[in-house]
Amino acid sequence: MAFHDIWEQAEVFTNLRDPELLEGKCGVCEFKQVCLGCRARAFGITHNYLAEEPFCIYEPRAPVN
Repeated sequence: MAFHDIWEQAEVFTNLRDPELLEGKCGVCEFKQVCLGCRARAFGITHNYLAEEPFCIYEPRAPVN
């Protein structure tokens, strides 16, 4: 399998490219389309690469559910 195929078809990479899947305050943040938070830090601390960025100090305008 070529790198291009992995990039396009692997579930983890598909999820990482979709900001609508972000959780916590990253999921409601108005800047998620340009920021996405650090997925490596989210994974390192929570073991969930879609979790909110643990060191982000920004508070989104929308409340977190």
